[in-house]
Amino acid sequence: MNIKGYDKAKIAKQSDHTVHNIVGAISRLFPGGLAEPLLMRLAEYMVFDALIGNTDRHHENWGLNLRLGKDPRAFVMGVAPSFDHASALGRECLDERAAKLLAEDRVPQYVNAGRGGVYWEPLGNKGANPLALVKLAAGRYPTYFAPALAKVCKLTEDDARQMISRIPKNLASDVSKRLALAILVYSLSELKRIQT
Repeated sequence: MNIKGYDKAKIAKQSDHTVHNIVGAISRLFPGGLAEPLLMRLAEYMVFDALIGNTDRHHENWGLNLRLGKDPRAFVMGVAPSFDHASALGRECLDERAAKLLAEDRVPQYVNAGRGGVYWEPLGNKGANPLALVKLAAGRYPTYFAPALAKVCKLTEDDARQMISRIPKNLASDVSKRLALAILVYSLSELKRIQT
C-alpha cells in the first residue's frame, strides 16, 4: 500500500508514519470491516507503548502476519506479535540519573518528554509522545482505542509492583526497578484519565 511521498526506506524521523496514515492504509488493504480487528490490535500496541514509555514504535517495529488457514487455499491475516520494547521503562537511565529523577519527583516530566516513532501530524520533526498520542488517537478513533484503554486500565499499582518485582536482580538494579515502577504508575494514572 503506497502513501504518496512515503519513503519506506527511511527509519528515523519518518513523519509520514502517522496514526491517520496507519488507519488509512490498513482500511484500504482490508475493506468491509476486515480492518477493524487489526486496527484494534495496533491500538493495543500504542496503548501498551504509552504505559511503558516505549519510544521505538517506528514503521519497522510493527507488522502483519500472513499464514495459511485450515483450508490450504485460504490465508489468515493478523497483526504480528508486538516486539522491540527495549526503548522503554527508563532503560537509558544509569542508576545515578534514575535516583535523581525519583528523588526530585521528575518522573512525569521524564515520561512526557519522550518522543516516539509514531507521529500525529506529518509535518513534525519528532514523533509524538506516546501518552499524548494515545490521548489524541483515542479521541479521533474511539472504536479502536476504547477497548485497549479498558484492558490496560484494569491494572492496578499493585499489579505493576508485582510485575516489576519479578525482574531478576542481575537484570536490573533496585533503583532501575523503582524508576520502572514509577513510570508504570504515572503512565497508568494518565491512561485512566484518558479513559474517563
